[in-house]
Amino acid sequence: MSHRIVALCLFACCWQAGWAQNDSLQTVPPSPEPQARTAAPAPYIEDIGSNPFSPAEAAKRSAVLPGWGQVYNKKYWKVPVIYAALGAIAYGIYWNNSYYQYYDNLYKQAILNGNPNQLDLNRTRYLRTFTRRNKELLILVGILTYGLNIADAIVDAHLAGFDFSDDISLRLSPHIEPLPHTHGIWAKGVTFTFRF
Repeated sequence: MSHRIVALCLFACCWQAGWAQNDSLQTVPPSPEPQARTAAPAPYIEDIGSNPFSPAEAAKRSAVLPGWGQVYNKKYWKVPVIYAALGAIAYGIYWNNSYYQYYDNLYKQAILNGNPNQLDLNRTRYLRTFTRRNKELLILVGILTYGLNIADAIVDAHLAGFDFSDDISLRLSPHIEPLPHTHGIWAKGVTFTFRF
């Protein structure tokens, strides 16, 4: 019984080694590709490039004149919002600057007049610093709002060609492709195309 097992193992090893030697010496011509190899492109690829607005153009226009990029993107309702925000910020800067000038003059007069009351001098110095800080903060908020105006125009231009429809679908299709370095072995599978 043990002779049979040893003979069977020896035969299997020789057969496998012979097949490997035989296989490496043969040159197998590559098999022709099947005719059904060409697959249609996925539906969402066709939508790329259909953007009607240029993000660079929208950014340039918004940088030149706030709201012009929104007009270019046909988002007209955003223009009054932008100008209301910038107008409120400009008024805040003007208001704080006028009060800063007023308190600065009071402070300088109190110093020149010999400092009549230390409490009034400290209060005037505090109000002068407070209005100057608010003015500087509003200038930064204005610069940020101007930058957001440009960013909003760019984002609107990018999303103008995006499909917001409720058509969400999943498509399955068979897929065949040759495996690299295998001389005619083909991989078979399924392609999932998710469109949203």
